[in-house]
Amino acid sequence: MHHAAWEDAVFIHYYFNPVEIAGLLPADLEVDTYQGTAWVGLVLLTEAGIGPAYVPKFLKTCLSLTHHAVNVRTYVKRNGVPGIYFFSLDATSALASLGAKLLFNLPYKLAVMRRRHEIISSDTNELCVRYFFESRRRWKDAPRVSVCWDVKKGTPAKEAEIGSFEEFCVERYCLFNSLPFASSRTTHRGTIYHRPWKLKEATSLIHCESTMLQSHGIEPSRQKPRVHFSEGVSDIDFWLFQST
Repeated sequence: MHHAAWEDAVFIHYYFNPVEIAGLLPADLEVDTYQGTAWVGLVLLTEAGIGPAYVPKFLKTCLSLTHHAVNVRTYVKRNGVPGIYFFSLDATSALASLGAKLLFNLPYKLAVMRRRHEIISSDTNELCVRYFFESRRRWKDAPRVSVCWDVKKGTPAKEAEIGSFEEFCVERYCLFNSLPFASSRTTHRGTIYHRPWKLKEATSLIHCESTMLQSHGIEPSRQKPRVHFSEGVSDIDFWLFQST
């Protein structure tokens, strides 16, 4: 599959005891830690131009779709290879959700989402972009999230430094999952290709009201999360799962 772009992504991360997260993973995956701590991410973004990779450009344009998305994820290793494990992936496209669920057994859920942004003046009279993102699944009492954050206008975006927390969380090019039709229920690995993320640290997190982590038995308590923002990456390719 090919995605033209992932746009306006916010990464909200919470820390946990690795033992707590290990109990939620498939047996053949190992928790990957940063400085001895496990991390769970709540990531909100827009995925644009989703379509098949190897078709003529005009056909790709006709077949492509765009949707908003929310995922809950953690960071793992298998046989020394670092990657991502998704607890859930919510999207506004029924076609994309159903296709990814049937073909790749990814935990997609259909949701209703809204996002917008506006230019504001901060308390220090600096211009900021204020972003709003809301998501809820399509049934009563389902998990939901509402987030608002500010990013100082004109703040330069930069790639994560080697060995940094930012690199640990965002520079991951594999995801792990079990496939529905595989002869073995062992974990398979999918490969993702894109240029490195360019990040900005959010000036402030205005509010984050969410039951997304709690729906997986993960309780972030009252800790202050780490928040980063990216205007996005382009030309993302996803390669099919293979056994590991």
